[in-house]
Amino acid sequence: MITPEMRFADQTTGVPRLYEQGMTSAQGLGGSTSSLSRRELQVLALVAEGLTNKEIGQQLFVSTNTVNKHVAFVLAKLGARNRARAAVMYQTS
Repeated sequence: MITPEMRFADQTTGVPRLYEQGMTSAQGLGGSTSSLSRRELQVLALVAEGLTNKEIGQQLFVSTNTVNKHVAFVLAKLGARNRARAAVMYQTS
């Protein structure tokens, strides 16, 4: 489970703790070696918390369509079949 303290390293930028620790690729998450962008890591952290795409969009001030695209890119880069698997990969990293 991700606690609020673990969720974001910096409340100003919203950069997930994994990014702060220098983990900029999906390799550390058990996926492919393709790099996740800063925004993709943000989206993945929120997916792992169980937020819907609409809720993620509201929190990040982007459209649901934009979140849909970010989630699709994250799943592809991690090689995850669904968002539940991506969340597990994130939480066990």
